[in-house]
Amino acid sequence: MEQLPERGQITEAPRQRRSRKCFYHGTEPWMGPHSLRDMMEFGENAEKWKELFVDYQMIFVDAGNPSLAANCQTDLRLLLDVLRLRGNKERMLELLQGRDHDNVSKETAETIAEQAHNE
Repeated sequence: MEQLPERGQITEAPRQRRSRKCFYHGTEPWMGPHSLRDMMEFGENAEKWKELFVDYQMIFVDAGNPSLAANCQTDLRLLLDVLRLRGNKERMLELLQGRDHDNVSKETAETIAEQAHNE
């Protein structure tokens, strides 16, 4: 059983680093924050508050980044390519017609179909 601190004794809770993943797939470049600290408005004495602030990291994935798809070797590559080509129906059709789809998962195919339908 964990021992409780003595009255008046100050203890520090262990800090666990947490992060969340943000998958952005908008048609415009992301101009928003990349962390909780970026979202905050600290007001007066901002630098002092920033020093004391425990940030909440985001792992940010921008589907419009072409180098992201180039590094993928899974269904995700096809999905990222489709998302990147939104707004260019001809190029999207070229991509989808020029590929072997036997190895694409059902979930990926449904997501791509939804994106293609939106175009």
